[in-house]
Amino acid sequence: MSKNTIAIVGAGLSGVYIAKRLARKLRRTDHQVLLFNDGSNTMTLQSVLPQITVNTVPVESARYGLYQLFKNDKNVTFINQRVDDINFNKRILMTKKNDYHYDYLILATGSIGSDFGIPGVAEHATLFNSFDGALAVRADLEEFLEQQKNNPEQSLNITVVGGGPSGVELMAELANFKKPSPN
Repeated sequence: MSKNTIAIVGAGLSGVYIAKRLARKLRRTDHQVLLFNDGSNTMTLQSVLPQITVNTVPVESARYGLYQLFKNDKNVTFINQRVDDINFNKRILMTKKNDYHYDYLILATGSIGSDFGIPGVAEHATLFNSFDGALAVRADLEEFLEQQKNNPEQSLNITVVGGGPSGVELMAELANFKKPSPN
């Protein structure tokens, strides 16, 4: 009897959550879960990015190694390859290296940041929907604080484009942001 293969495209919070739930519920069956990511072997916990930005939580609290997360789940195979195409009729996922058959498909590919068509945003803003984006904003804040030591009257103006969960959380963290007290 062949295994029933469940493919999950996207190893963000939703994809990982679904894979972990399926691993547990289907562990004594012949089901196999294939979890695809885009070439990164880590999952970023998006909800922690605002705190990473203003340095209120450690950087390690936002990233989790996918191989480590699934090391005990024998029915989950982590495939660190980007899915380039899907043949829905034949139920095949295609990557640069291999083609993978699936019986069931779950697409959990996340979202893409938007500039909402506002002129200048794409050229001048830091995209905040990734770990690297959070670190870039953090570096900008640290640079401002360093410059403010020489020019205490210098002010900082920040514009957040977008009022989704990440934007709202970032604004809340920035509202509490203040320069560290001198030691």
